Amino acid sequence: MRLNFNPKVALIFVKYYDEKYPHAFERLKSYLINGKKRNITCLIVDNRNEGSSWRNLDENTFYLEGDNSDREFSGWQRGLNFLREQEIKYDVVLFVNEAFEAIGPSYLKDNNINWLIRKTYFLNAAIGFVDTRWERTRLHNKGTRIWVNTNCFFIPTSLLNKLQSLVMVDEKMLDDYLPLQFPGLDSPFAKTAPMNDVYKRNIITWLTEEWHGRIELSEQTWPLFRSKVKAMLNEVMLSVRIRELGHMILPYSIPRFAFKKIRGVFRKMRKIVSRRYQRSLRDTVFTGQ
Repeated sequence: MRLNFNPKVALIFVKYYDEKYPHAFERLKSYLINGKKRNITCLIVDNRNEGSSWRNLDENTFYLEGDNSDREFSGWQRGLNFLREQEIKYDVVLFVNEAFEAIGPSYLKDNNINWLIRKTYFLNAAIGFVDTRWERTRLHNKGTRIWVNTNCFFIPTSLLNKLQSLVMVDEKMLDDYLPLQFPGLDSPFAKTAPMNDVYKRNIITWLTEEWHGRIELSEQTWPLFRSKVKAMLNEVMLSVRIRELGHMILPYSIPRFAFKKIRGVFRKMRKIVSRRYQRSLRDTVFTGQ
């Protein structure tokens, strides 16, 4: 494992409200470059202007018409599809939306970007700001207490290839959670929604009381509420899926000594799995099973 290897990075930046987050991309790019030469391909996906056309802004920056059907998740997927269609090589993808500094400075500003990229690549994990509510929230009977915040996060290519798509809950699937028409204030979620009451309460509290763009539930705001719930479900289900695939979700602030220990544990696990596989193969050969 070559720790001096510098992975190729693709940045997929999804925007919608230019007037609300002016110069967000310029600030983001300044954090990433910071006067240093990096092997980065930048994609600006414009979800307010949906379509399939694209153009070069410079040698390493592309502007793409977007896909807002599933908000930033479909926009990010549009970017991934473009990278594959254009056969642009990358080892790590940094996914960002324009609101990445809506609640405060980004962790990208004061951290070693090379270190974050290398951690993502060598640990083969999703890395970003890891969030939790420390309650027994469940979705499809799976624990959802811990997830990576998806306004800014890294994922290695090997994991992306397994995920296939970043959209876990589309508009059709959303009907299983929320009715199409406003059901009133008593019980916004469908009775058969595959989530426990704790998680339902958390979502309602966050969107109506704690989120920076608080929603007052009504018939007029119902489409927005549905759209935000879908984004929250996509966020948490992405983390659930990553863990199901055998990968970790790790905080951006992992210190170097812990990085070495985690890498050592991975090496031991690979050896154990390899020995068990060889033993299983040997037993199968000798027993004929």
